[in-house]
Amino acid sequence: MSTITIPLVNSTGLSSTDYTIYVMGFSSKSQKQLSISSGTKASFKSITNGSGDLNTFTLGTNGSDKSPAITEIDVDTTETTDGARIYFFISENSVFPDPPVVSYSGNGTSVVNVPNPPNTTVAPYTYTEFTNNPGYGAVIDSQTVDGFTAPLQVEISDANGSLGKVGNPVKLTREDVITAYKPFINALSDAGKANFLDLQYSKNGGGLLNPGAYLNDISDQGEFVNIESTLNSSFDAELNTLFATNGLSIQGVSETGIAAQVYTSSSVTQALPGSPFSHQALKLTGDSNTFYVYNPVGLCFLTDNGSAIQGSIDGLTLTFTNPLSEANIQPKMYISGAGIPANMMWVKTVNKTGSQITSVVLDYKLGTLPPNSVYTILPELGVSPA
Repeated sequence: MSTITIPLVNSTGLSSTDYTIYVMGFSSKSQKQLSISSGTKASFKSITNGSGDLNTFTLGTNGSDKSPAITEIDVDTTETTDGARIYFFISENSVFPDPPVVSYSGNGTSVVNVPNPPNTTVAPYTYTEFTNNPGYGAVIDSQTVDGFTAPLQVEISDANGSLGKVGNPVKLTREDVITAYKPFINALSDAGKANFLDLQYSKNGGGLLNPGAYLNDISDQGEFVNIESTLNSSFDAELNTLFATNGLSIQGVSETGIAAQVYTSSSVTQALPGSPFSHQALKLTGDSNTFYVYNPVGLCFLTDNGSAIQGSIDGLTLTFTNPLSEANIQPKMYISGAGIPANMMWVKTVNKTGSQITSVVLDYKLGTLPPNSVYTILPELGVSPA
């Protein structure tokens, strides 16, 4: 057996009396989780129980029955571990006295994943992604594309010493990065720089979100919390430029039944499948395949003069608080929203006063609407209702 060893080092400088760093690792695809192999060494092992809670460890040499000590991870390079995540929770003991709990079912195929920040249900965390395939070796990704909570550094070494570092090799603390964010943004010359200030949050110790996580934040009632943020339209000009560009050369990766090919783009107005509407798209043409990618601008959600549309729900009727002056809602447009399966709800009737839309009556295969939710009216991909 050939083994890769990943030492785990706590370089936070935090007091061990006040803070505990918890470690958790799993791969849903490979149905594995980190388990102690000997002493403070762990490895990815198959999940044998049908359901339960993932193993949690304390980084260092002082663990507990609930959370055994861990100092390194050994990887058997002859075994496949696909798409694993290794989490590091920075837990303030007075706030989070117990290790985090993450449950699974289906022998690990389904994991109730850690809630995205900002939240107060778990300690601040960061993670690295890990894959080992005997055919091409091991890959470690220390990305923070989902946002920033704490700096994480991965150093690769062999018998002769360090081969290099990835991640956050600069000696910056979590507080250094978060504190520097607003001054950094304010120093930019971009006219839209202020749009990004709201990505910094203070809940549960604070952190930085990426725009996608911020704009997709949903309340307990299924409402998009930041639907009126100017970030929703910050990249419209760039997207419109992209989708109006001909002659782009794009390398398509291999998928089941689809060969890897080089695709050339052409800007077209293309009918949405199963819909009476058309929209701007890039036509991607390869040697034997053709795909259409639609411009998300103007397709994702509907606003009235840039403001979120609000109203009340009575049965299957949406009555708008303020009549819509610019909306172009038509029968057979699909509705998406929290708890609504795709292509199960659509516009049946549009009611107007003059040119302004006052209400719409919906048709829904599954009964009544969930209350207090945000709904998006769009030409949905799929089969139009009869």
